[in-house]
Amino acid sequence: MNSVEKKLKELLNCRSFSFSNNPSFDQEANLSCNCAGFITLLLKATKRFPQELPQNPRAFEYFDYAKDNSPKTHISSLAPYDCLMWRKHNIPLTGGDSGHILILKNLPTLKERTHDHHVYEVDIYDVTRSNLEGPSQRKIALHTDPQGNLIGVQWNLKEPKVKRTPLIALSFFKRTTCKHCSFVPERCLCDALPKERTHAPDIVILRHPHEKNHAFASAHLLDLFFKNQVISDGEVFDSREGTLVYPYHVDLTSSEEINICEAKGPLILLDGTWKKTKKILHKNPWLQALPRLKVGDLSEGEFSLRKTPSQGKLSTLETYLHVWRLKENSPKQEELEKLFKTYMLKQQSLYSS
Repeated sequence: MNSVEKKLKELLNCRSFSFSNNPSFDQEANLSCNCAGFITLLLKATKRFPQELPQNPRAFEYFDYAKDNSPKTHISSLAPYDCLMWRKHNIPLTGGDSGHILILKNLPTLKERTHDHHVYEVDIYDVTRSNLEGPSQRKIALHTDPQGNLIGVQWNLKEPKVKRTPLIALSFFKRTTCKHCSFVPERCLCDALPKERTHAPDIVILRHPHEKNHAFASAHLLDLFFKNQVISDGEVFDSREGTLVYPYHVDLTSSEEINICEAKGPLILLDGTWKKTKKILHKNPWLQALPRLKVGDLSEGEFSLRKTPSQGKLSTLETYLHVWRLKENSPKQEELEKLFKTYMLKQQSLYSS
């Protein structure tokens, strides 16, 4: 049992409980806290308390901190021990309810699918005013749009009311992950990885920092597959020669369209949400001035799990495979595609009811 589980067990088995804005847990196992205090006690006990937060933060302060630290907003990215939270728009100045924060106990399970939303059930650890005995373990329902983005929560499964509010999660208490592939046990890819890593082709990826820890960040597989580094993280990059690979629905008036046989230097891909990659382009004018590879109409990706602004757009790894095949033929391409399919099938397991 790790330190988080051990302390959770102590708090859940408290001798007495009372609500308080000043969290405490004494030697007689008397617990006094609110939802934010419950998280605070656990963070301090496990020495994971962020220095950027006040000593006894309120729920909205946890939310604002998470919002600035690569929050999770997609159902597939949630994991056991994640803190799920939302905040009120108008915060009471003199204390009181400013939002809510809880801990997920397990992975969400799909229970209902309609044309405009999906419903997932998940077990949680929680402190609420309806549970005067202290922290509880119970179920809630998370609502997402068809693409899996969190859009609401059903707080009480016995009542039909769904709270439509921005939901975000953060991994204050990270689970044990595989030391080799860095995935949690349910999604370990070690059995699918090649026995020997190969040298990468002359293709580089400029990745926005927020993309690195996203559950659907397929570019991470390239680090596991290739020997040499193909990914650079950041928003601003040193200028270099090369050929930009970027969809033509985005107007780059200074870009010259060229064929693969005319490409010089590395092929450069941008990795991130559409909003983030546009931000990279804005902060790096030299990228906009590069010649842009003519790749024609890309087919719809086999695993379309992330929302794109138009049809026919591929994930970063699928695009990587596509342009690699334009450059050359290699038996390693089939191995990389097989790895990608295994990875995505593990991700899609969340969507099986």
